[in-house]
Amino acid sequence: MQTTPRWIPLPLYTQVLIAVACGALLGAFFGQEPYLGGLRNEHLGWLGMLVVTLLKTLAIPLIFFAILDALIRTSLPLRQGGKLLLICLVNVTVAMAIGLVIMNTWQPGLVWYGHVDELLHLVPDSTPSAVNRATVQTGAQSPLESLASYIPRTIMTPFSSNNVIGVVLLALVIGATLRRLRGGAGHSSGAVHALVGIIERGYQLLVQILGWIILAVPLVVFGVVAQVVGKAGVGVFTVLWIFLAAMLLGLAIHALVYYPLVAWLVGKKSPKIYLGQGADAIMTAMSCNSSLATVPVTLRCL
Repeated sequence: MQTTPRWIPLPLYTQVLIAVACGALLGAFFGQEPYLGGLRNEHLGWLGMLVVTLLKTLAIPLIFFAILDALIRTSLPLRQGGKLLLICLVNVTVAMAIGLVIMNTWQPGLVWYGHVDELLHLVPDSTPSAVNRATVQTGAQSPLESLASYIPRTIMTPFSSNNVIGVVLLALVIGATLRRLRGGAGHSSGAVHALVGIIERGYQLLVQILGWIILAVPLVVFGVVAQVVGKAGVGVFTVLWIFLAAMLLGLAIHALVYYPLVAWLVGKKSPKIYLGQGADAIMTAMSCNSSLATVPVTLRCL
């Protein structure tokens, strides 16, 4: 994979931290007032969200092509595949355990108890209608019904609905089929090899586009932070500090304690390798508030 040169000779996570600080200062100084020929902080946030949307748009096809490319070219015995699934299950379980322990022992939500109405007027875009739209619908679903909900009804449905699990399932089925056809002999082998070549070139093209988009991530963070602080003022941090603290504590334990220990004790890799080469993905996820938008950066780090 070719490495896209940076505009600024600094690691991505350093650029993100600088962007957060500069965006907060710009938002606090100008608020919602115009500057530079009518430019406002909300315009910066709007432009930043366009890039975030583009990252999310790129993430789904990138996951699809990455899985196809890996299945076609990589040999993964059944035993190693089972270990991979077990590792994923353990990681998800640990993440849920960390969150539950923090929320049930610290109980940060008690700070907002009885003050929700006041918070709705301070935090932007938190009108009662928005809160009603965010209400989670609960229902008694059996495990089979829950599993069936992830199975795509058509081939294009997972891509149009950003259903990551559906895309993964679809890529696994198609990739396994192409792998089997590629290994067999027959009149269709030429067409299969041509399709495999298209998949490989498509994946390389998406990775190259990813490199260009990643260059703009610090500008995205700068614009979004400037917009939020410009609307709500610095007071938004006094309201949300307990949420940010709880979130950062959970992320820090999982990303900076649990994963380095696993890399050291199980993977026999120094934590410096994980922290040094994975810092871009960690900081991008925390700043963009989207694991889906961070998937391209995560794949690049891997």
